Amino acid sequence: AAQITDKDAAALEQMGVLADQEEELMAKIQSQKSEARRKQDEVATLREDCHEAFKELARVKHMEPDDVGPSRRESLIASVFHALDVSGTGRLDSTEVRAFAEVLGCHVSDSQWEAEYKEICEKEGWDAQIGTDLAQFDKFVSSPTSLGHCQDA
Repeated sequence: AAQITDKDAAALEQMGVLADQEEELMAKIQSQKSEARRKQDEVATLREDCHEAFKELARVKHMEPDDVGPSRRESLIASVFHALDVSGTGRLDSTEVRAFAEVLGCHVSDSQWEAEYKEICEKEGWDAQIGTDLAQFDKFVSSPTSLGHCQDA
């Protein structure tokens, strides 16, 4: 019968520890994958909600002025804002403004978005750390000179 030496026992113990660590890492990876899928689903839902709100805004834009008043436009802008505000803070942060930009066709890398967001904040007078509130967002999408103004929506 073969005897297990102290060295062999230590190696077996180390293998057991490594196997446990591997199992923990795999569980973390699975958890992170699940979280990433959940966030992708959240973004897809946000895009759908925004797309629907933009379609409604475009429809209203083509109505005669007598058919839609300022309160209807304000309501639509508020709907878009609240659809974007997935964090529920009452402010849109960089990620939430980016979702708006992507719906408008702005698809850039993360580093390009950081520069774009910084430019938007500087031009619009927003604090980049806290983002924009509904009143600032309304001005952002309503002003023809704003980076957020869109002819089609």
